[in-house]
Amino acid sequence: MTRYLCELTGVSRSGYYSWVKNTEKHAIRDERDYEDYLFVRCVYDSFKGKLGYRQLYMKLAELMVVPMNHKKILSLMHKYNFFAKIRSANPYKKIAKATQEHLTVPNYLSCIKDVATHEIVAYELPTSLKMRIVYRTLEKLEEALDGNIHPEAMINSDQRVHYTHPEFQQRVKKIGILQSMSR
Repeated sequence: MTRYLCELTGVSRSGYYSWVKNTEKHAIRDERDYEDYLFVRCVYDSFKGKLGYRQLYMKLAELMVVPMNHKKILSLMHKYNFFAKIRSANPYKKIAKATQEHLTVPNYLSCIKDVATHEIVAYELPTSLKMRIVYRTLEKLEEALDGNIHPEAMINSDQRVHYTHPEFQQRVKKIGILQSMSR
């Protein structure tokens, strides 16, 4: 009967007998785990559940002669399903962050860099983000190159509205440069 059930479940007979032989060891280990869990949970509860496994490890190291391994603490937390409570966010930090996100910036930079020499070939530094920022940068590039454009020259940009605009793409083609927006 054992052979039939092992074949049915896809388990080797030797593996089954090994498991049966070690069930007592597994029971002893589970009992030890439960005792360790009770001790860890006692420390965890004394700090109102605000400690993660690293902080628990440090507190247990203070209390025990031989400290418990941090991996053991983490596995107990997973096994018995208790975790550190997430602290609520500081409302003042949230307000401060929100006000800093919308600060105005006085200048904007549009530049074209030669990847071979790492030299800035053309740039424009206006105070607004209107389309003329990229048009003016292209004009400066054309002036700097003076018609001396490599046939495989390419301009790589992100996919913001300035660079996806049809007028910008036409101007890039007119100069004789390929456009790329990939990473």
